[in-house]
Amino acid sequence: MVPSAGARRALPVAVAAVTTTMLVAAPSESWQAGAACQGRGRLFDREDAAGMAAAQAVCGWCPVRTECLASALTEEGDAAEAERAGVRGGLTPAERAAPARVAAAGRGLDPAVVTRAEQLLREGASVRAVAAACQVTLERARELRGAFGVPPLAPVYPPGPVYPTVAAAFTANVRAVGGGHVVWTGGGHVRVAGARYRRNRAAFEAQHGRPADGRVLTTCAYPGCVAHLSDNQTRGARRA
Repeated sequence: MVPSAGARRALPVAVAAVTTTMLVAAPSESWQAGAACQGRGRLFDREDAAGMAAAQAVCGWCPVRTECLASALTEEGDAAEAERAGVRGGLTPAERAAPARVAAAGRGLDPAVVTRAEQLLREGASVRAVAAACQVTLERARELRGAFGVPPLAPVYPPGPVYPTVAAAFTANVRAVGGGHVVWTGGGHVRVAGARYRRNRAAFEAQHGRPADGRVLTTCAYPGCVAHLSDNQTRGARRA
Protein backbone atom coordinates (compact mmCIF):
# COMPACT_ATOMS: atom_id res chain seq x y z
CA MET A 1 0.00 0.00 0.00
CA VAL A 2 1.16 3.54 -0.76
CA PRO A 3 1.32 5.33 2.61
CA SER A 4 -0.28 8.75 2.95
CA ALA A 5 1.89 11.67 3.91
CA GLY A 6 0.32 11.74 7.38
CA ALA A 7 0.95 8.04 7.92
CA ARG A 8 4.66 8.22 7.18
CA ARG A 9 6.96 8.39 10.15
CA ALA A 10 10.68 8.46 10.70
CA LEU A 11 11.84 5.13 12.08
CA PRO A 12 15.26 3.51 12.14
CA VAL A 13 16.26 1.44 9.12
CA ALA A 14 15.29 -2.22 9.48
CA VAL A 15 17.84 -4.48 11.10
CA ALA A 16 19.32 -7.00 8.67
CA ALA A 17 16.89 -9.91 8.71
CA VAL A 18 18.12 -13.45 9.21
CA THR A 19 17.09 -16.78 7.69
CA THR A 20 14.39 -16.55 5.00
CA THR A 21 13.77 -12.80 4.80
CA MET A 22 15.58 -10.81 2.09
CA LEU A 23 16.53 -7.17 2.34
CA VAL A 24 15.58 -4.93 -0.56
CA ALA A 25 17.09 -1.52 -1.11
CA ALA A 26 14.71 1.32 -0.27
CA PRO A 27 13.19 2.66 -3.52
CA SER A 28 12.67 6.23 -4.61
CA GLU A 29 9.20 7.78 -4.35
CA SER A 30 8.55 7.42 -8.10
CA TRP A 31 7.32 3.83 -7.76
CA GLN A 32 4.11 4.95 -6.06
CA ALA A 33 2.50 6.14 -9.30
CA GLY A 34 2.34 2.56 -10.59
CA ALA A 35 0.87 1.00 -7.43
CA ALA A 36 -2.23 -1.15 -7.89
CA CYS A 37 -3.70 0.17 -4.65
CA GLN A 38 -4.19 3.69 -5.99
CA GLY A 39 -7.76 4.70 -5.14
CA ARG A 40 -8.25 1.74 -2.78
CA GLY A 41 -6.97 3.33 0.41
CA ARG A 42 -9.93 2.30 2.57
CA LEU A 43 -9.41 -1.37 1.75
CA PHE A 44 -5.81 -1.19 2.91
CA ASP A 45 -6.80 0.50 6.18
CA ARG A 46 -8.92 -2.46 7.29
CA GLU A 47 -7.48 -4.61 10.07
CA ASP A 48 -9.91 -7.54 9.95
CA ALA A 49 -8.84 -10.83 8.37
CA ALA A 50 -11.16 -10.52 5.38
CA GLY A 51 -10.03 -6.98 4.66
CA MET A 52 -6.34 -7.86 4.85
CA ALA A 53 -6.88 -10.88 2.60
CA ALA A 54 -8.59 -8.67 0.01
CA ALA A 55 -5.74 -6.15 0.21
CA GLN A 56 -3.16 -8.91 -0.23
CA ALA A 57 -5.02 -10.09 -3.34
CA VAL A 58 -4.51 -6.64 -4.87
CA CYS A 59 -0.84 -6.76 -3.91
CA GLY A 60 -0.57 -10.09 -5.71
CA TRP A 61 -0.78 -8.44 -9.12
CA CYS A 62 0.81 -5.11 -8.21
CA PRO A 63 3.87 -4.32 -10.42
CA VAL A 64 5.63 -2.40 -7.62
CA ARG A 65 5.04 -4.79 -4.74
CA THR A 66 8.77 -5.25 -4.10
CA GLU A 67 9.35 -1.50 -3.93
CA CYS A 68 6.36 -1.05 -1.64
CA LEU A 69 7.62 -3.70 0.78
CA ALA A 70 11.11 -2.22 0.81
CA SER A 71 9.65 1.19 1.61
CA ALA A 72 7.57 -0.26 4.45
CA LEU A 73 10.52 -2.11 5.99
CA THR A 74 12.65 1.03 5.80
CA GLU A 75 10.02 3.26 7.42
CA GLU A 76 8.95 0.81 10.12
CA GLY A 77 12.41 -0.42 11.02
CA ASP A 78 12.33 -2.57 14.16
CA ALA A 79 8.94 -1.28 15.32
CA ALA A 80 6.68 -3.69 17.18
CA GLU A 81 3.73 -5.27 15.40
CA ALA A 82 1.28 -2.97 17.22
CA GLU A 83 3.08 0.06 15.77
CA ARG A 84 2.60 -1.12 12.18
CA ALA A 85 -0.64 -0.68 10.25
CA GLY A 86 -2.26 -2.02 7.11
CA VAL A 87 -1.09 -4.37 4.37
CA ARG A 88 2.02 -3.11 2.61
CA GLY A 89 3.97 -4.92 -0.04
CA GLY A 90 1.62 -7.89 0.32
CA LEU A 91 2.45 -8.45 4.00
CA THR A 92 0.36 -7.89 7.11
CA PRO A 93 1.77 -6.02 10.14
CA ALA A 94 2.55 -9.36 11.83
CA GLU A 95 4.38 -10.66 8.77
CA ARG A 96 6.42 -7.46 8.43
CA ALA A 97 7.33 -7.52 12.13
CA ALA A 98 8.63 -11.09 11.99
CA PRO A 99 12.13 -10.25 10.66
CA ALA A 100 12.61 -7.69 13.43
CA ARG A 101 11.53 -10.22 16.07
CA VAL A 102 13.99 -12.76 14.69
CA ALA A 103 16.77 -10.19 14.59
CA ALA A 104 16.09 -9.26 18.22
CA ALA A 105 15.96 -12.88 19.35
CA GLY A 106 19.16 -13.66 17.47
CA ARG A 107 21.12 -10.67 18.73
CA GLY A 108 24.78 -11.50 19.25
CA LEU A 109 24.47 -14.96 17.67
CA ASP A 110 26.11 -16.20 14.50
CA PRO A 111 23.47 -16.16 11.71
CA ALA A 112 24.29 -19.83 11.06
CA VAL A 113 23.26 -20.63 14.63
CA VAL A 114 19.95 -18.81 14.19
CA THR A 115 19.31 -20.66 10.94
CA ARG A 116 20.09 -23.99 12.61
CA ALA A 117 17.78 -23.17 15.51
CA GLU A 118 14.93 -22.37 13.11
CA GLN A 119 15.48 -25.63 11.25
CA LEU A 120 15.41 -27.68 14.44
CA LEU A 121 12.36 -25.89 15.84
CA ARG A 122 10.39 -26.35 12.63
CA GLU A 123 11.33 -30.03 12.61
CA GLY A 124 9.72 -30.40 16.04
CA ALA A 125 12.76 -30.30 18.32
CA SER A 126 12.21 -29.21 21.92
CA VAL A 127 13.71 -25.96 23.20
CA ARG A 128 15.98 -28.04 25.41
CA ALA A 129 17.30 -29.93 22.36
CA VAL A 130 17.73 -26.67 20.43
CA ALA A 131 19.59 -25.08 23.34
CA ALA A 132 21.98 -28.04 23.49
CA ALA A 133 22.53 -28.28 19.74
CA CYS A 134 23.06 -24.53 19.26
CA GLN A 135 24.86 -23.95 22.57
CA VAL A 136 22.46 -21.26 23.75
CA THR A 137 20.47 -20.89 26.95
CA LEU A 138 16.97 -22.30 27.36
CA GLU A 139 15.67 -18.74 27.61
CA ARG A 140 17.27 -17.82 24.27
CA ALA A 141 15.90 -20.99 22.64
CA ARG A 142 12.40 -20.08 23.84
CA GLU A 143 12.84 -16.54 22.55
CA LEU A 144 13.85 -17.86 19.14
CA ARG A 145 10.87 -20.22 19.10
CA GLY A 146 8.54 -17.29 19.72
CA ALA A 147 10.26 -15.13 17.10
CA PHE A 148 9.82 -17.83 14.46
CA GLY A 149 6.19 -18.32 15.42
CA VAL A 150 6.68 -21.99 16.27
CA PRO A 151 4.11 -23.13 18.87
CA PRO A 152 5.29 -25.00 21.98
CA LEU A 153 5.30 -28.77 21.69
CA ALA A 154 2.23 -30.52 23.04
CA PRO A 155 2.99 -32.31 26.31
CA VAL A 156 3.69 -36.01 26.00
CA TYR A 157 2.24 -37.98 28.86
CA PRO A 158 3.54 -41.41 29.88
CA PRO A 159 1.29 -44.35 29.02
CA GLY A 160 -1.36 -45.14 31.57
CA PRO A 161 -5.10 -45.30 32.13
CA VAL A 162 -7.37 -42.39 31.36
CA TYR A 163 -10.15 -42.10 33.94
CA PRO A 164 -13.62 -40.74 33.14
CA THR A 165 -13.84 -38.68 36.33
CA VAL A 166 -11.62 -37.44 39.14
CA ALA A 167 -13.56 -39.61 41.57
CA ALA A 168 -12.78 -42.71 39.48
CA ALA A 169 -9.09 -41.80 39.42
CA PHE A 170 -9.09 -41.34 43.20
CA THR A 171 -10.81 -44.67 43.86
CA ALA A 172 -8.38 -46.54 41.61
CA ASN A 173 -5.24 -45.05 43.15
CA VAL A 174 -5.74 -44.97 46.92
CA ARG A 175 -5.68 -47.43 49.82
CA ALA A 176 -7.03 -46.93 53.32
CA VAL A 177 -4.44 -47.65 56.03
CA GLY A 178 -6.40 -47.00 59.21
CA GLY A 179 -6.54 -44.05 61.54
CA GLY A 180 -8.46 -42.07 58.96
CA HIS A 181 -5.48 -42.03 56.62
CA VAL A 182 -5.60 -42.85 52.92
CA VAL A 183 -2.39 -43.23 50.93
CA TRP A 184 -1.95 -42.70 47.21
CA THR A 185 -0.68 -45.84 45.50
CA GLY A 186 -0.43 -44.55 41.92
CA GLY A 187 2.05 -42.24 40.21
CA GLY A 188 2.52 -38.53 40.73
CA HIS A 189 -0.06 -37.64 38.06
CA VAL A 190 -3.28 -39.09 36.68
CA ARG A 191 -5.13 -38.42 33.44
CA VAL A 192 -8.82 -37.62 33.62
CA ALA A 193 -10.76 -37.25 30.36
CA GLY A 194 -7.68 -35.86 28.61
CA ALA A 195 -6.60 -33.51 31.44
CA ARG A 196 -3.59 -34.15 33.64
CA TYR A 197 -3.87 -33.84 37.43
CA ARG A 198 -1.26 -33.90 40.15
CA ARG A 199 -2.18 -36.54 42.69
CA ASN A 200 -2.96 -34.12 45.54
CA ARG A 201 -5.19 -31.96 43.34
CA ALA A 202 -7.07 -35.01 42.09
CA ALA A 203 -7.49 -36.31 45.65
CA PHE A 204 -8.68 -32.94 46.94
CA GLU A 205 -11.25 -32.49 44.16
CA ALA A 206 -12.55 -36.04 44.56
CA GLN A 207 -13.10 -35.58 48.30
CA HIS A 208 -14.39 -31.99 48.30
CA GLY A 209 -16.42 -32.05 45.11
CA ARG A 210 -14.73 -28.96 43.68
CA PRO A 211 -11.37 -28.01 42.15
CA ALA A 212 -8.71 -26.91 44.62
CA ASP A 213 -8.16 -23.17 45.08
CA GLY A 214 -4.44 -22.47 44.94
CA ARG A 215 -1.79 -24.74 46.37
CA VAL A 216 -2.84 -28.07 47.92
CA LEU A 217 -1.02 -28.92 51.15
CA THR A 218 -0.98 -32.06 53.32
CA THR A 219 -2.24 -31.36 56.84
CA CYS A 220 -1.09 -34.56 58.55
CA ALA A 221 2.28 -36.23 59.09
CA TYR A 222 1.37 -39.66 57.75
CA PRO A 223 3.62 -40.42 54.71
CA GLY A 224 1.73 -40.28 51.40
CA CYS A 225 -1.63 -39.49 53.00
CA VAL A 226 -4.11 -37.76 50.69
CA ALA A 227 -7.09 -37.81 53.04
CA HIS A 228 -6.07 -34.68 54.91
CA LEU A 229 -5.49 -31.88 52.41
CA SER A 230 -6.13 -28.15 52.39
CA ASP A 231 -6.38 -25.36 49.81
CA ASN A 232 -6.68 -21.58 50.10
CA GLN A 233 -10.39 -21.73 50.97
CA THR A 234 -10.15 -24.37 53.68
CA ARG A 235 -7.09 -22.72 55.22
CA GLY A 236 -8.86 -19.36 55.22
CA ALA A 237 -11.93 -20.88 56.89
CA ARG A 238 -9.81 -22.36 59.65
CA ARG A 239 -8.15 -19.01 60.35
CA ALA A 240 -11.47 -17.16 60.49
